[in-house]
Amino acid sequence: MSSPATSRSTIGSPSTTGTADKGNENATNIGSSCRVPLGDYGRDAAEADAARLATLGPRRERFFFSADPLVFVVQGYVYRVHSAPFSAHSPQWAERLATKERTLINDPIILNDISVQEMDAFLSILYPSSLTAWDAETYDEWAAILRLATEWQFEDVRRLAIIQLECIASPVQKLILGRKNDVQSWIHQAMVALCLQSHPLTLKELRTLPLEDIGLIMSAREALWFKRLGPPSEELVSSYVSGYIQGPLDDDEDTAESTDSEYLDSGSESESDDAASDSLSSPYPAPPPTCQLSVPPTTEELKAFAKLLERCDYPGVLSVLTTSNISAFCDAFMSLGSVMSDKKGTRLAAFTGALLHRGACQPDFIALGVGLVSMLAGILRDNTLSTPQERFCVKEHALKSAISMHAANLRRVWEVMDAECPVYDDFELRLLHATSAKGPLRFSFEHLVGDCKYLICHQEAYKERSDNLRTFIAALSEVDILMKDDVWASLIAETDADF
Repeated sequence: MSSPATSRSTIGSPSTTGTADKGNENATNIGSSCRVPLGDYGRDAAEADAARLATLGPRRERFFFSADPLVFVVQGYVYRVHSAPFSAHSPQWAERLATKERTLINDPIILNDISVQEMDAFLSILYPSSLTAWDAETYDEWAAILRLATEWQFEDVRRLAIIQLECIASPVQKLILGRKNDVQSWIHQAMVALCLQSHPLTLKELRTLPLEDIGLIMSAREALWFKRLGPPSEELVSSYVSGYIQGPLDDDEDTAESTDSEYLDSGSESESDDAASDSLSSPYPAPPPTCQLSVPPTTEELKAFAKLLERCDYPGVLSVLTTSNISAFCDAFMSLGSVMSDKKGTRLAAFTGALLHRGACQPDFIALGVGLVSMLAGILRDNTLSTPQERFCVKEHALKSAISMHAANLRRVWEVMDAECPVYDDFELRLLHATSAKGPLRFSFEHLVGDCKYLICHQEAYKERSDNLRTFIAALSEVDILMKDDVWASLIAETDADF
């Protein structure tokens, strides 16, 4: 445990002698005759005592305490303590004691909202029984100290309590104490820990936490854990908590629902081409953007953006895109990433899949997505570099082919699902049948729409995302990004032959 400040020991023991320029001998002799007992002083007696002490020499203000006591009554128990620590360490008490005189018996301070145990714990900090260890040891004791220190504006004691509780309080306890005592760092820390824990909230935790926090935690856990094989990263959870749980929220009732659906596509981090594709095969609800691009972007923003590209975190890359920074986005995307220099086309397939999936889950993104693809196609079309050091291996045709292939696979599934006389009336069987065709059809479909197991349990999500993708595809066709219908069949046949 931390050791209390040794200077506090002087508070608990009033000095009976003093030293002065007149010499120690004189101070001792006079001191023994003017020793001032603690008592209920009148103003005249206090002034007389001060005058006698002045004959000993000048004051050392830091260690010259008044003998004025405070009397508290807590649950029928009486406390009589020095007023000096209260006025010295609390501006609230300093003002209170400066403006109102108190007497021991006639005007005690009655504390009705404090228990004896809480008062004992708090006073043990001001009057420690040991100079090598604090008397308080348990969570309840330090929680009481934090509460009273916050309420009474003892900032030093408050900081001490926060330090001590950091090691002994659980995430739930930190969340509760953080709310009650305005410890903002604990609120964030506790929310991240509760979202990261492998098990849901326990019955005890549910009984302890307020309903608002329960709702926030459960909503965040559902968004962050859904369809993941392992726990989300602490960085991702921290970003989500900062953006949606601790960020400024409107008072509108639909705020929580809108923030959960604002970013509905995300992927896990990956380092290889295959992993980059696999990372997008499930509709992971995404956290807020992990970086941004100003116009013009700063060096730090470009470094953060390059890191997303290096990790093949294409949902994170797309979360940076806005209508105002689309040109800066394209410049950074083309110059810092490897999507357009990947001869195999694996990264291009993963990126375009993430693009379509974002439109499936977030229809407001569709117009922006169409604008992005059109601008990228124009850049590739105008690229005239032909040297061995040519940066862009991908041509405009390859970009259009990648998107058209995704659209062709979607159309194959929809044709089976929307057939007038389906092979199976049951939705689950029909979807499994539609995605079981030769070739990597199911992977492509799940990449764009979502995991089949999820869609089977949430048929409304299948319908909504499919409708959004139809709108997205139609918009891409309008700007000549998608290949014509007669080309789709050859693309499908080519894919099946390669599989």
